[in-house]
Amino acid sequence: MMNQLCVLDVSYGVAFGNSISQYAAVVCGANDGFAALPAGQNAAGFLGITQNQVTQSSQANCQTSVSVRKLGVAWAVSNGAINYGDHLIIASAVGDVMSVEATIQAGTNGLLNVIGKAESSATASGQPVFVWLDPQVIPAA
Repeated sequence: MMNQLCVLDVSYGVAFGNSISQYAAVVCGANDGFAALPAGQNAAGFLGITQNQVTQSSQANCQTSVSVRKLGVAWAVSNGAINYGDHLIIASAVGDVMSVEATIQAGTNGLLNVIGKAESSATASGQPVFVWLDPQVIPAA
């Protein structure tokens, strides 16, 4: 079993009323210094993967933060089958991840907001997968 490798974790604010799960891929929030869940698949603005869960208080003056792994190896949650070495993108608005190897191989037009490569495999959605964080935008064609 591999261990997570923390090279750089940064604390970000979470907007009032929002909750974020542990091991979710997050993007830049509406304000500087804030993290948010992505709008959907292949979302741009990747910040990293959360290391703790945040459940927002209903109190407007309660500031909450989340620890985000920006560099290193981190757990993420799969959205389908993933093979070791696959390029990964954000899969959905909950911050899970998916393989884009088939898209790359098919030469589909467009850009992929790759967040990193799989360091382990998953056979189904909801399974943990290790991700080497290496964000980059690559053409699918």
